[in-house]
Amino acid sequence: MKTCMKCALIFLLGVLIIESCKENRPKDIVLIAKDISGYVQKGPFVNGSTITISELDLKMNPTGKIFNTEILDNQGSFELKGIELVSQYVEIKADGYYYNEVLGENSSAPLKLSALADLSNRENVNVNVLSHLEKSRAIYLIGNQGYSFAKAKKQAMQEILAMLSIEKNDIVASENLNITQSGEDNAILLAASVILQGERTTSEFSELLENINTDLREDGILNNATSQKALIGPLKYMDLSQIRMNLERKYQDLGFQIDVPDFEKYVLMFLENTTFDDPQTLLFPEKGAHGINILHPDVLEVKCFRETESEYSMAADIPLNASLKVKITALHMFKPFGVAFGNISNWEIYDYNIDEESQIYKVIEGGKPSDLRMRFYEGEYRIDYYENNSSEPTFVKTLKVTFIVNALPVSGKYGANIIHPAVSHININEECSICAHISKGETLAIELMNQHTGMISWITSDIENWKMTELPYGIQAFYVIESGKPSDVKVRLESGKYTVNVSYNRVKTSKKLWVGMD
Repeated sequence: MKTCMKCALIFLLGVLIIESCKENRPKDIVLIAKDISGYVQKGPFVNGSTITISELDLKMNPTGKIFNTEILDNQGSFELKGIELVSQYVEIKADGYYYNEVLGENSSAPLKLSALADLSNRENVNVNVLSHLEKSRAIYLIGNQGYSFAKAKKQAMQEILAMLSIEKNDIVASENLNITQSGEDNAILLAASVILQGERTTSEFSELLENINTDLREDGILNNATSQKALIGPLKYMDLSQIRMNLERKYQDLGFQIDVPDFEKYVLMFLENTTFDDPQTLLFPEKGAHGINILHPDVLEVKCFRETESEYSMAADIPLNASLKVKITALHMFKPFGVAFGNISNWEIYDYNIDEESQIYKVIEGGKPSDLRMRFYEGEYRIDYYENNSSEPTFVKTLKVTFIVNALPVSGKYGANIIHPAVSHININEECSICAHISKGETLAIELMNQHTGMISWITSDIENWKMTELPYGIQAFYVIESGKPSDVKVRLESGKYTVNVSYNRVKTSKKLWVGMD
């Protein structure tokens, strides 16, 4: 009797185990000899790019089954026949060079794109930037929020469209989209491709995609300000008609006539409706090679020393297809301004208009740094910016140049102040001062060099609020330690001709000093 009961228990346990396995076993249908094909597009991936197909379980984890193939032509097409799967879910990864539709040339480095797909009712799967961006978010929704595959993909797609300021609830799955075919959904794909590519290198583009993926993963919202600004960046300067021509010409060279969808309206819609900040200040850096950049929108006032010409940069880093014209007008009489010739980089300068007291400067070529050394006298100057061949100013500001009266006294405790603009000669072995009285929050740095011997003799027993540093080539540097306090030091110089460079609040001036006999 005990033996029979034991057998019955074993049988019952076996039944329970079998039923439990049935309940936990994926209900996916078994797919045998499944064919998969599609296109990989950024622009199209080039011939020979690698394709990896990985089987996924219900939680989007790899099962270990992997299949490999290659792109068959320069249209980005691939095909793999007869693969055996026990799950309908796969991830398709593409790795290779692609045609950059913005620049009209193949990429300089390979790019990786991927897509998630449910093969239970499809054999065609396209891989593109939208399928790539939705992947991480969809996997998170399935694994952490309990979403179904279809619901997670739809949610992720809508969040990406919201990032791009596009509303379209009935957009088809990303795997169906194709940039070479007409239709609103395909136009959205191409617009997304253009917005994301911008004028970035392949490595910059790849980094941006992954940064966005990471940001979107948990909440579906692009929160990172750097990524937001990167999407706008130079986009407003891009020639969208040229991008259309680039794609048409690419496929014509391949022997195909394509119908490029109306992507332009979605790019313009993004620019018009996005809440992301326009990174205009990035086009005009705070500093250039010659000091403060007068074109930076926030630079409205600069201070320098009385009775000296102040030097500044006029710097711009505009995008490849952009243009920039700058008009500077003096708002006071008989106080001209100009450029220090020999220090001009990528600017074209027009004749000074005496009647208007104005001059025009144009960037010669977009995509290259532009800088020149400018000099101003005390007063106010109107600066008009004309971007992208605009006939009206796109931005206007007034620049105020103020000279500081007492920052550098004519003399200090120990004699003539050798950094004062009016002090141009002192006697050999004469004791003198390096003296300054700058206000709280301001900065002052001095560089002193003997042009003939490179030798400098100092009497340094009396140092007040200066830090001294010896630089290469016989240059002696002085830095005010604490602003708002008097700074002075007793010095005696060897004979010779000296160059004195003064940087006050990052505005540079230079003068000559002669040390010798009367």
